[in-house]
Amino acid sequence: MRPGHKAGKGRTIIINQVLFQKYRVLSLLGSGGSSSVYLAEHLKLEQYRAVKCIPKAQVRISTQYLEASLLKNLRHPGIPMIYDIEEDEMFLYIIEEYIQGESLSAFVQNHSNISQEIIVSFGIQLCGIIEYLHNQKPYPILYLDFKPEHIILCKSQLKLIDYGISSELKGNRTFQSHGTPGFAAPEQLNGCNLVLQTDVYGIGAILYYMLTKELVSSYFDAFHLFPKYCSLHFKKIIKKAISPEYKKRYENARELRKALMKHSFGRTDIQPNAHLLKKISIVGSQKHIGVTHIAISLVSWLNHQNQETYYESTRSSNLISSLTSYQDHLWEEHGVVRYHNFQAVTTSSFLTETKKSHIFVQDYGTDVGSVQGEENCDFLILVLGSRPWEIEYGLQACQALAGEEHLVLLCNYNDKQAAGKYASVLRKQVYYFPLDQDPFAWTKEKHQLFQEILKGRRR
Repeated sequence: MRPGHKAGKGRTIIINQVLFQKYRVLSLLGSGGSSSVYLAEHLKLEQYRAVKCIPKAQVRISTQYLEASLLKNLRHPGIPMIYDIEEDEMFLYIIEEYIQGESLSAFVQNHSNISQEIIVSFGIQLCGIIEYLHNQKPYPILYLDFKPEHIILCKSQLKLIDYGISSELKGNRTFQSHGTPGFAAPEQLNGCNLVLQTDVYGIGAILYYMLTKELVSSYFDAFHLFPKYCSLHFKKIIKKAISPEYKKRYENARELRKALMKHSFGRTDIQPNAHLLKKISIVGSQKHIGVTHIAISLVSWLNHQNQETYYESTRSSNLISSLTSYQDHLWEEHGVVRYHNFQAVTTSSFLTETKKSHIFVQDYGTDVGSVQGEENCDFLILVLGSRPWEIEYGLQACQALAGEEHLVLLCNYNDKQAAGKYASVLRKQVYYFPLDQDPFAWTKEKHQLFQEILKGRRR
């Protein structure tokens, strides 16, 4: 099959063609270099796909397959998924996830200024994507092609696209003039050996661009301007990330992510209390009242405050299956499931290694009996139903756990009235969890609630 016809500057247009009896090409999304990207519909699944069309005559065969081979086994919410690789006599076709959203370039240009909090949040996500790439086995993957056009904002999720010059880090690797000036590290542009810190520079350059709408100059100096609202600490983080000498940068994306998380707004308010935590148990008075949702939210929040925290379920051996009902882009690595600031352990060996030094939030479902008299628990959260027919079950659970020293009562569905009813009967403070669609997301309401719970524990 030879799709399409030629139109202008030798480019082949394949619109309205059906490729490989599966994909109907709908429109041209964009062109660059030697390839074009089209929007297509999978005929049977009725889902959109992005089809990258690469002429074989313009690039080497090995180069054509490089991006597809790097991405085909990767599973991360910030990385486009490769669904298929096809070819005919003239072209290679890479069938990818269709990313709908606004480019970071457009986002920056459409805002007079971007708050430091949003920039830090985007930076943490970007570090998470690069950290995942750098942790690949047997060789780390370097991204190398940072630019605002390659970062797509899909609601609350960043997507990093275009891996055409990405490469596995095998020994000393050099790439002369690859990358975009203003975002590529000096060693990348000068043909020197590349290291993990090469990508750290790219992240720092993106942070600087979001903050100033300016590119980092080829030779970094003290005259780079920062807006007045930029804190001194954040300025130091960026300067370290974009140091011309790679040895003076953060060692890797994880270290940069930790620095950004430590800097996140609101973190210092809970620091004196949270660092003493080791184990938090959460149980519900009955099924379907949000125990897992609240546990995920607490784990995500504590990690957002730079407190290394892991979720652990006592109920299901197939942890990933139970969690994907909340988010289908979770990814697993070395016994840990991750998504944004959330992480959960899946193996007993990992639990043994980490329980001494990190916080664990244990999800007991509705197994109230198992948490009675539990040792080494810093505090126990009992989730209570707020509907009229659920309150009786809630009171029974409260009675069963009445002797627990560090019991915290938490009513669901943001129901202040129901929380008040419980409090009047039990003569004990009852918190209420805000209405919340995304347990992985940071919100002001959840931040205030968890802070108050920790302060209540300290009293």
